[in-house]
Parts: sequence; C-alpha cells; structure tokens
Amino acid sequence: MGKVLLNLKRKRNNSGSTIVIVLIMTSFVLILSTLITTTTMVNLKMKMIASQSKKTFYTSEEAVDEIYAALGKASMECFNASYEEQLTTLSSYSKVVSDQHNNFATLVEIDNEKANVALRENYMQKLIGKLLPDFKTTDFSPVYNNNYSFDGHKEKFIEILNSYLENYSTGVDKDGNATGDPILVVQDVNTIRMRNTSDKNNGTGLNVYAITFTDCVVKYLTQNGDYSYITFNGAVGLPDIYVNFMDEDLVGTTFFGNYALVGNTGINITDGGTAIIKGNAYAGRASGLNIKGSTLDFTGSYLICGGSLNLNIKSKGETGALSASQLNLGGSSQLWSDEIVLGNNATFNGAGAVNVKDDLTIEGDDSSAVLSGSYEGFGYEPKENATHYDSSAVIINGERATITFSSSLSKLVVAGRSYIKFETSVPLATGESISVNTNQEIYLVPAQLLKSGSKNPSKKQTAGNGIKCETKISESTFFGFDLLSKNGDDYYVTRDYDIAGSGLNTIDYDKSRTYYYFSFKDTASLNTYAKIIYDYTDTQFEEFLNNTSYAQKCSAAEKNDYIKESKSLRNAIKKSVGTYAGLSGSSVVRSESLTDGASLGIFADNSGFDFKTEYSDRSNRYNVFNKILAPLGDSVTYTTTQQAEEYLNSIAHNNIAIDLSKYTPDDVYDNIINKDGFAEVTDGKAFSKQVEGKWFIAYALSEVSASKGIELVIDSNSSESKSNILKITSGVVVCSGNVHIKSDFDGIVVSNGIITIDSGVTVSNNIFSDSLFRTFIDDHEAELTDTNGKGKTVHYKDIFRFWNPHVESKKDSSLSVSNMTYKDMVTFSLWRKYEDPKGTNVESTTEAPTNPS
Repeated sequence: MGKVLLNLKRKRNNSGSTIVIVLIMTSFVLILSTLITTTTMVNLKMKMIASQSKKTFYTSEEAVDEIYAALGKASMECFNASYEEQLTTLSSYSKVVSDQHNNFATLVEIDNEKANVALRENYMQKLIGKLLPDFKTTDFSPVYNNNYSFDGHKEKFIEILNSYLENYSTGVDKDGNATGDPILVVQDVNTIRMRNTSDKNNGTGLNVYAITFTDCVVKYLTQNGDYSYITFNGAVGLPDIYVNFMDEDLVGTTFFGNYALVGNTGINITDGGTAIIKGNAYAGRASGLNIKGSTLDFTGSYLICGGSLNLNIKSKGETGALSASQLNLGGSSQLWSDEIVLGNNATFNGAGAVNVKDDLTIEGDDSSAVLSGSYEGFGYEPKENATHYDSSAVIINGERATITFSSSLSKLVVAGRSYIKFETSVPLATGESISVNTNQEIYLVPAQLLKSGSKNPSKKQTAGNGIKCETKISESTFFGFDLLSKNGDDYYVTRDYDIAGSGLNTIDYDKSRTYYYFSFKDTASLNTYAKIIYDYTDTQFEEFLNNTSYAQKCSAAEKNDYIKESKSLRNAIKKSVGTYAGLSGSSVVRSESLTDGASLGIFADNSGFDFKTEYSDRSNRYNVFNKILAPLGDSVTYTTTQQAEEYLNSIAHNNIAIDLSKYTPDDVYDNIINKDGFAEVTDGKAFSKQVEGKWFIAYALSEVSASKGIELVIDSNSSESKSNILKITSGVVVCSGNVHIKSDFDGIVVSNGIITIDSGVTVSNNIFSDSLFRTFIDDHEAELTDTNGKGKTVHYKDIFRFWNPHVESKKDSSLSVSNMTYKDMVTFSLWRKYEDPKGTNVESTTEAPTNPS
C-alpha cells in the first residue's frame, strides 16, 4: 500500500485546504499522465498516416500492417482513457488521520496493485466496447474468464476492422478507373475469444487480458491487379505492465545512525584474538554472525543477527581444527538472532537479554553456553502445524557440552518442542523443549515390535550387504498404529549414523549404524505420540486405547489383551529412553529446578504461558530490526504490525508515514540506501569528504572487483597507497561490497556485503545517533557536495533514502508507460498467403509474423 502524507501537522479547522491540495495533486498527475502517453500516441499517428496514405495496391506485409496499426490505434485510445480514469480516483482514497499528539494530516493511500487490476479490467471493457460494440452485459466477471467466446459478434467485429481502413472502398481497375471495390478488406474471422493469463514467476502475477481472433482473412489488391488473400491469428491487449499511478517512494529512516556496523550479508571475526564492538551491530541473514577461532566482546545495546549466530561452525568444505571461539554478550546488551549454533570448543556467555526465533543448539563437543540475563526462545506454532523452523528449543548434540541457566536469569521462555535435525528437511521431535542427549529414542521402533533376527539399530544398510529390518507393527500389536503412515513395505523411516573410517572421506561400516523410526502421518500425530509416552496418566492412556480403530472393532476378550499388552509396551518404551548409545558428559543445569513455573520465571511448552502473544510481540520486534533497525518501545506488547507502525510513526522524523510492508525483509542496505542515488554519487570515482575531522565516504565496488575478492579496507596503520584502502579512524563509510576493518574505527560502516573485523580492533559509534547524524548531514549539506567522475555535482545525502526516497529506475528492459507503444499491444502470428479465398493454393506459410515479438 503506497502512502503519501500531505499537509502535515495542521490544525483541526484547516480541513478544506487539505482537500484542495489533494485535488491539485490529482490534477497535476492527470496532466503528467497526458504528457506520458502523448509520445506514444504521436508515434502511432505517424504510423497511421504512413499506412493510410492513398494506395493503388498492397504487398502482403503492407496489408497486414494496415490492420495491425488500426488495432493499435484502438488499443491506445482505450488505454489512455482507462489510465486517466484510474488517476482521477486518487482523491477518493484520501482520509484524515491523527497521531497520539492530536496532529492531523491527510493520508492519501494508493494501492498500486488494486489500481493496476482496475486499469486492466477498465481497459478491456473499453476495448470490447470499441471492437465489439454490439456486445452488451451488466456483469463483466464471467467475460474475463479465459476462452470466453464472442463468436456471435463476428460480423460487427469485421465491420469495425474495415472501418479503420482508409482504402476500404477506393479500388481502381488496371486503367486507373474507380471501381468501388475495396483495395483492402477484412472478409472473415473464425473465432473471437477472451484470453486470460498470469505469470507469477517472471511477470507481475496479475491477470493479463487480450481479445484473440483466429483465421482472419484479408483480401488485398496486388501490384499485378489481382486479388490475393492473407490469413493470420491476432491478439489485442495490454502487456503485463505494472503502472505506478503515484510513485511508491520507500520512506527512508535514519535509525541506522545508532549503529556502528551494518553488514547486510553478515559479520565475520575469524583471524584469532579478540575483537571489540562497543556500538550496535547488524549481521544480515545470508551468512549471519560468524566467530571462528576468535573472541568477540560485545557491549553495544543491540546485536542483531538476521540469520544464524555461529560459533566455530565450519563452512562447507572447510577442514582442520579450529581454535577456541567465544562470544561475550554484555549485561546491558540485547541479542536477537534466528538461531544460535555452537560447534566444537565454543563458549557463549550471555549476560544480557537473548532472543532466539529458532533454537539454541550445541552441535559440537567441549562447548558451553551460560545464560545469566534472560533467554526467550520465542518461535512458536500450535502443535498441529508446527515445523522445526517454527519451534524454539534448547538442544545439546555434542559430548562434554553444557548449557547453564544461571540463578540470576530473570526469565526463561522456550516456546516450542525441540527437533532432531537431519540432512533432509524432515524433523523428528524429541518431545520436550529442553533436550539433552538427543532423546529421539521414544520414536525408535522398539525391540518388542521387531521380527526375529531384526535389530534397531542395525549395522549400516547398504545396497549390497543384505541388512534389513522387519517389524510386527499392526493395529493389534501397536497402540500408536492409527498415528502411522506406511512407508514402502513397512511403517518406519531410516536414518544413518556414520562413523568416519581411517581413510580420507571413508566410512567405517562396522561401527556405523542405521536407525529405524516410526513413520508418522504428520506432525500432529508425532506430537500426540510424544504426549502418550511422556504426559498421559494411566487413565488418559486407557481412554486413548478405547478409542483406537482396533479397539472399536475387536471382541471384548481381544480388547482386554490389547489394553494389557499396550500398557506393557508403553512402559517398556518409557524405560528404554536413555539406554541407547548417547552423548556422554553433557547436561542442562540450573541452580534451581527446571520445573516449569511462573515463580521461577520459567516457561516451557507444557505451561499455560501465552506463547502466541509472546511470539507475536517478539516476532514483530525482530521483523522491524531486520527491515529498518529500529527497536520498538518497551511499554507495549506488539501483537500486530499496525501497532508497530503507529509507534514508529510517533518517533519518526519529518512526519514520514512508515509502511513496514514496503520494506524488503532481510535487506537493510536496500531499505537504507537509494541505489540510484548511490550510483550517481559514485559514478566514476568514490565520494570522499572530510568535515569537522570526520570522513564521509561512498565507495562502489564493481561486480568484477568483488568476484576477484577485492574489498574496501579501513586501516589507518597501512603503509600501502591503494584506492581501496581508507586510512581513516572515524566518520561514515557506505560501500556496495565487502568491508574489512583492520584498525580501530569510530562511526558508522554500512556494507552491502560482509564486514570482517580483525582481532585487536575496537569498533564503536561514539559520535552519532540517528538524530545527530541527520542534523549533521543537513547542517553540512554544502560541504558534503562534490563532483563525480563525470563532472556532475552530487550530494552525499542523496545516497540515503531518508533524503532521497524515490524508487529506483528499472535497469532492465521491462516496459513502462513512457516506453510502451502500440506494438506492445497487438500481436499477429501464423499468417499465410493464398491466391484464392478458400486457401487451397498456399503461396507461403513461412514468413515471420508482423510483430516479431
């Protein structure tokens, strides 16, 4: 929804002036629309003049081209009328709104998508009225259906086409005498249909309408004085163009002025030693925050990870051991992340507030996490439709690993059930929110349900070793049969646990194992089974058994045996948990009991805590961070996007109207930086100005440079003189590629790539906030002006959407209103030339269509 705010901060008695402004704007847009479409019409009329000059004969191409231009004229007239009518509706969208301070404004809301739908339908109604004037209806909804037939209106259609032809009745004989016979005439069409298509992958996804006709026969006089005939198929309609009826400017904000680092695709600390970040930092989703063999001390207010926070997690293909890594989160800091993953020999000390959408997982050995501030795993979905991506958990998959919830922990929320993750996207829930030793044992097919000779686990199955597992699972032998789905010949799925062999990239098949798990129908069935094992009382379990499909149809004696055997099997499964080869020396500990209870501030999945509301609030906050880096206020629980927008608009500057739906998720750089403005400012050379001891840099890295691994380097200690090395210590740096910080820096670094920080480096932002940054740029606008490499005067502020909100121009060849022509509206194909009207003597069937597109 596009929003334009007019007449801001006006008094209550100024309502009339606002309406005048809206109407003036609408009139201006109408004048502009006329200018935009005039060029298209002039081009068409010039074509029509050329094609409709007096002729005494036609070639085959000229005959088709005459019809082509005539239909183009009709289509353009319909488009112009529809376009202008749509623009006049802008004033009807206006409404008066007020903020919390009783400042009134008129908000003109334009839904471009709805306007485009209305434009297409209005255009088509006008085109039908022009080409098929005898077609009448009060309900066009069925007319828009694909293949709707207009065959009953062929005669009128042919009449209309002929009315467009200048030489319809000006024929002459070989001696030049008028005959009254047409030199060019449309004689027949076979079918006339509505075509309705939609391209959701490469187009707008909106319905694209066209009137199509087949086997249109045109008679024309040749140079030899004989008549020939040409037959072709045609279509008339708008192309799949998306019209901006009013520029959907992307409102820019300056919340990034509170940050020291904005790495749009991530932040890396990987060279060993310790790096320090004292300001706020954002690490984008693509690679997240990666700390390998290094330590990060973070004391800023907000550490935002759009993706994963990874401690000692190797990249794909990376080999060799990593030194210890550590993240120390300050007590006054907030961490927001999609997930936290610890590899081998990694330590996470979370003294601040930790908010995680998915899981906190220790994947490696000898690692630990100590949480002493607060921890909220807020990912939550109802059990019937949960997936492991929606479910927050705390999981240990490594040996000698611990997660410690300190006695000083103010709040612990784990909203979902933990999931064991395999290489596929299929999750297997472990049945509890806090999970140690990956206790997926309850989902393993127990020995009591295996046929003689089968084992679970077995040696690793291979195609040739003959190892297989056969079960006795049936509705009478297994109480959970109704929850299962058949997978092949049985009711289990397999997972392999591979042990590395002595050779490189080999597997020790004697030690490796294949595990056999129940194959559940869906997540709801899986969760029901977990409740049966862990939560059901004996009475609840017996009630469940009485309602199974087998119990409903078996005899009383069979039912008694079934219930008795089922209880025995359930007890055996419960006892088996922990008897399989697990992970030694790992634990989740807290100085007090981990029992769910509000008195301890602990809320796990089985509590009465309102996880849905908590999820909505945390999710909205995380969403805003990942779009414009703004924290939401603490006094409100934000359960809706509208609440978030109302708060942001109350603190935003320039009285801008923030519409969160307009911003691209997980692309903070694009939401901050106007790429057209950036390209103009850096065209031919980098922008570099020093004002009051601070440097203001805009540096463009070409795709070629980036592909060669070239990055912008900040290193005040460097002895090299290269264009990509900045020997600066403070200021604002905006770069379209990767940035490598090798020395202390105070200020703001915004990168459209990855920011790498070397050990021994301290990064801070002690000189700006969002308001100080905005004021500084405004106050020093004249000083922050330069000429680019093309000699054009440019302003540093134009790279930011806050000062330059206009949507970027399209860099591809896609259509816009200004470059659309009648050739984009009419298509002819499959045209054939004949010497007789019945088409029995085909002269050519190979020529290209008139419109080669």
